[in-house]
Amino acid sequence: MFLFYIKHTVNNITKVKLYFILRQEIKSWDLSNNNFAENKLKVNNISNAIYILKITTNKGDFSKKLLLN
Repeated sequence: MFLFYIKHTVNNITKVKLYFILRQEIKSWDLSNNNFAENKLKVNNISNAIYILKITTNKGDFSKKLLLN
């Protein structure tokens, strides 16, 4: 199991998606109705690899590369 901690700052996060490096979606979280300043996003059965975390906010989308080992 792996936990991602997402903190909301100025931009409201509405959705978070986790992709395998080849753009295969692994998991998606809808945070549009969430009023918390910090969220724990849990992923089960995840392998050591490179992933892309796509975050959608009220200002647009951005992605971060994650290396899990």
